[in-house]
Amino acid sequence: MVRQQRSVAPALGLPFYAAALFWLLLLGLMAAQIFFTFAVDWHRAPAEFRPSGGSTAGLVAILAMSSVGALLAWRQPANRVGWLLLSIALFAIFVDLPRLYAGYGVYVHPGLLPAALWGYWLNQVAWIILFTQLMVLLPLVFPDGRLLSRRWMMVVGLAVIPVIAVLAASLDPTATAPLPNPVGVKALHGLAHTLIQSPLVLLFPAAALLAIASLVLRFRRGAERERQQLKWLMVAVSLLLVVCGRDHGRLCAYRGDRRRADRQ
Repeated sequence: MVRQQRSVAPALGLPFYAAALFWLLLLGLMAAQIFFTFAVDWHRAPAEFRPSGGSTAGLVAILAMSSVGALLAWRQPANRVGWLLLSIALFAIFVDLPRLYAGYGVYVHPGLLPAALWGYWLNQVAWIILFTQLMVLLPLVFPDGRLLSRRWMMVVGLAVIPVIAVLAASLDPTATAPLPNPVGVKALHGLAHTLIQSPLVLLFPAAALLAIASLVLRFRRGAERERQQLKWLMVAVSLLLVVCGRDHGRLCAYRGDRRRADRQ
């Protein structure tokens, strides 16, 4: 007698509700970004606070990544990759949305939105958390949610240093120029560039390269199915990096031009 094997769907327990709420939160944030991009007249806001081409282009990748993350977090809650994908999608939104939120609350309708300055401060630190997760943590644990060995924890520790440096640099009162910094510390005035230069130039690329080396090892050791998963990961990461990296680079260039103009 041949028994038919049926795949049993996971129960609708805590992982399902947590993943579903996280995914719905991301949908709400994406809807807010679409509203700020298409339904607002930005002529009174400086160019730094206006929507860019990447304000909507990246939403497709974010939606796909968050949907896959939510499904994986529900079906395999012990696998850290699902929750990490959801976190990456969240901080990918925070690279752009807080900037639009601050622009709307400060320039378009001053005083209408609460904590607009805090939103712009969040915009200054979200990018390093996004790129650390996307370029270091995800390659280290994909696809089973575990490191190849405990020795790879050193790479995680290496990647944490630039994050701490950027968080410390965000305390510089000029870090959120032209807006006031809600967490500015006068003793750190003008030190933002000094604090983050070495960690970003040296440590972060080193951590990213080591994480990619881990991914290459998995690819060489893995079966055909795992290799296909790694190929899809590289496509998704590359797409999100192009969109978010282009927008962040454009904003950094604009802020650099503004600071040089202010000095003159």
